[in-house]
This record gives sequence, structure tokens and C-alpha cells, in this order.
Amino acid sequence: MNKPEKQNASQYPQMYYARHMESGIAGYEDETILIDADCIKDMVKSFVGKPVYVHHQDVDLKNLKEQSHGYVVESFYNEADGWFWVKMILTDDIALEAVANGWSVSNAYTYDQFSGGGTYHNCPYDKKILTGEFTHLALVPNPRYEEAAIFSPDDFKSYQETKRLKLAEIKNSLSKPTKGKTMFKVFKNTKEEVDSVDENTMIEIKNDDGTVQEVKVSDMVKAVANAKEEEKEKVNMDTMVKVGDDEMSINDLVKGYTKLSSKKNTSEDDKENEDDEEDKKDEKANESDSDDDEKSNEDDDKENEDEGDEKKNSKSDHFNELKNAGKNKKVKVNSIDLGMNQTARGQSAYGSAALKK
Repeated sequence: MNKPEKQNASQYPQMYYARHMESGIAGYEDETILIDADCIKDMVKSFVGKPVYVHHQDVDLKNLKEQSHGYVVESFYNEADGWFWVKMILTDDIALEAVANGWSVSNAYTYDQFSGGGTYHNCPYDKKILTGEFTHLALVPNPRYEEAAIFSPDDFKSYQETKRLKLAEIKNSLSKPTKGKTMFKVFKNTKEEVDSVDENTMIEIKNDDGTVQEVKVSDMVKAVANAKEEEKEKVNMDTMVKVGDDEMSINDLVKGYTKLSSKKNTSEDDKENEDDEEDKKDEKANESDSDDDEKSNEDDDKENEDEGDEKKNSKSDHFNELKNAGKNKKVKVNSIDLGMNQTARGQSAYGSAALKK
């Protein structure tokens, strides 16, 4: 890259602030690197006194005064926005002109310790920087970190006040303990404090009983939406309807109908039970009559059997009397009155003439 020619200043050097770097993944021409906040914080102090160039250049200490367009006079981490900043002094017209044209800044650093690749927020990287040192700051039209920017002292002051007020407002509304209310903190996956909330933001909630739970904003939105739907259904059950000359809610109407249905079913069940009892009584009565009939039949059969036995015994006794007549002197034997005997008795009484008349 062509080095801009050194120009004399037509005005005094000017002081500016520059937002130049944040932790995370950054892409370079031949690799993607990860550098976290702790590593950058260790590098911060190395930036003080380093040169400011228009476009990136190799640092040549022998020609530092002739090639540089300013110097870094302060380097710090800004808690208001989570970025790393520098305070720089620009010494010639070419640098001041770049700022006036809306250019931004890009830092340069070297590293001597790093680890292998991996993923960060599901984004792959080739290596992770562990230690490093800043070498220079360049004024460029298209910075690697898109939100890098240059601020005048007054603009920086206003920026800081705005960020601090916003950050204080978030902390007061989300993190400040309030009597009788649930306390909670807002954080992302790494539990870093944030100045904005989206559906993926995690909320750490501390309940009144001391328990802590972590809930995603999107999950809370779904839960509240479902609760509202249930509330709508409840409201619908309170809708008033006309019943005769009166009004009652749908909920009371359902209760009344259910009660009536229950009574009707109970009456029908009682009636069925009464019918069953009557049937059982009739069946029992029939069984009793049947038993009586059977008993009567048994008595009749017994009487018939007795009569048969008497007749049988009578014939048997008469036969025995006749059989034993010669042996039993006191037995009376009935004689048979024959017709010839009757004639003989008549002739003896009245004579033969009487028979001839």
C-alpha cells in the first residue's frame, strides 16, 4: 500500500476518541480468530504511545516521526457499551481530513500464544488468541469491526451519558431488589450483562422462597400467551344468557343443567329399582305357590297311596280269614243264599200248591 505523503499541519493537533474493538470472532484474509475480553484487557496497556497511521503500515521506529499521523494517548475498556476504546491525538492535516470524511479506525496487533480452533456461539474459528500486543492504529474507510467509529470529545461525552443512563435504567428495572416482587437478572448464554433484550435472552429469576430459575424470554412469552387464552375461555363462561325472565351465566347454566340431569337419572334409577323389587316379590310369590302345589300334590299322592294300601290290606285280610277259617273257631263265615235254598224254604212254609198258583 502506498504511504501517504507527510504533510505539515495547518492547525493544532486535535484529540479524538475511537471505538475500535470488541471481544469475539473476527475474520481475516487467511483465517478466523477468537479473542475474548480477558485477553484484550491484558493487551490494553500496550496500546498507549503507539502510532496512528492513515491506512495500515509496518511500524518503522527509525522513521516513526515522519510516517505517523498521531499517537494513542489512552487505552481502556468502556463498561458502558462493552467495547475497547482509545483516546488519540492527530497531528497533521491528512489525518484530520480522513476524520472529516467520516473514516473509521482499525487496530493492529501481534500475538505469541494461541490455542487451536473450535466454535463460538456455533460459529467456527481457526485459533484463539491467548496473549498479544497492539502495534498501531490505522485510519481506514472500511474497518474490520463494522461498528468501530471516531468521536470528538463532546460527542464521546454525550455518547457515554446516553449509554450510562440506558444501562442504569435497565439495571434498575430488571436487577434492583424490590420488596414484595420477584428479583431477576438479564444475561446471554455467557451470563454477561446486556443493554438490550430479545426473545433469546435468558432471565435469571430469584423467587421469594430463595429458589432461582433461568427462563428464556420466548418461553415466558408463550406461557403468558397461553394464560391469556385460558382467561378468554373463562370470560366466555361468564357470558350472560336469557333463561325465561331471568339471566344467568353460561357457567351457572351448565351447572343447573347438570344438576337436573343428575336428578332425572336418579329418579329413573329409583323407579327401576322399585320395579326390580316388585318383580322379585312376584317371583317369590310364584315360587311359594309352586311349593304349595308341589306339597299338595305330594299329599294327594300320599293319600292315594294310603287308600291303595287300605284296599290292598282289606283284600289281604279277607283272604287270610277265608284261608284260616278251619283253624279259627270264632271266625264268622258269610254263607251264600242260593235260589234253590230259598225255594225249599217256601215249600216248607206254604206247601207246593202255593208255588203253583
